[in-house]
Amino acid sequence: MKEMTLREIQMFSMEILKVVHRFCVENDIKYSLSFGTLIGAIRHKGFVPWDDDLDIMMLRPDYDRFCRTFKAQGFEVVSRHTREDCLISFARVCDTERTCVQSMEPWIREQGNLGLWIDIFPVDSVPDDYESFHKLWQELKVPHEKALKLRKSLRPFTKERPFKYNLNTFKKKFLSIFKPKPEYYLDRKESVVKGLKFGSTNHLAQLGYIGEEAYVEAQAMKEFILVPFEDTKFYVINGYDEFLTSRYGDYMQLPPEEQRVPQQDYIHFCWKDL
Repeated sequence: MKEMTLREIQMFSMEILKVVHRFCVENDIKYSLSFGTLIGAIRHKGFVPWDDDLDIMMLRPDYDRFCRTFKAQGFEVVSRHTREDCLISFARVCDTERTCVQSMEPWIREQGNLGLWIDIFPVDSVPDDYESFHKLWQELKVPHEKALKLRKSLRPFTKERPFKYNLNTFKKKFLSIFKPKPEYYLDRKESVVKGLKFGSTNHLAQLGYIGEEAYVEAQAMKEFILVPFEDTKFYVINGYDEFLTSRYGDYMQLPPEEQRVPQQDYIHFCWKDL
């Protein structure tokens, strides 16, 4: 199998996004580019040159409906809505025909024919008082990090890594015998999120991945506008400036050169031998 280059990953990710975009338009489901992909759209009119993934987000009602209904030849939506063995609290639309994945951070128990993906993050209503929101964030952080650590016990042994890596993997696998499964902590986390009635407050945040905090007024995600991205146009929220500023500060400023590197160096995407 031939490993994909960074540019091949970007271009194939955009193929997946085009499929998702068409489905969303046809079914009146709202989405927006998010996080680094949103920065790329605003700052570069396309991908951040060193970015190796593609992120979008949906308000919770749209996210739930998308996960239940999305269908497209050659692609599969994977979330805790659709797969009991899914070990993340957000969704991925995965290629099932042309690519495959080698990852040291398992996110699903049975990888099967799942290949390159794009991430879809749900956006939920959160308390209007920031201190209450921060308390909620910390409450969710505990089960999130415990599930993440237990996922590492599922990673495979490999000759490609040093002996110390495999020894550490063995220790994690052994210790996990005496601990709950990752699903236990994901259920705890999601039970808290499900208790937040969507639309009951005037603030929103992404709670699927505790690490990408962005706390904004609901007004910032009221409208969706098309913006140029590479050779096409995709949707972004009207309040993208508030969203990005809350997460990154001055997002138009390039990071130091040593930080301009792909973030998923523990994942290798390859073309299938067709």
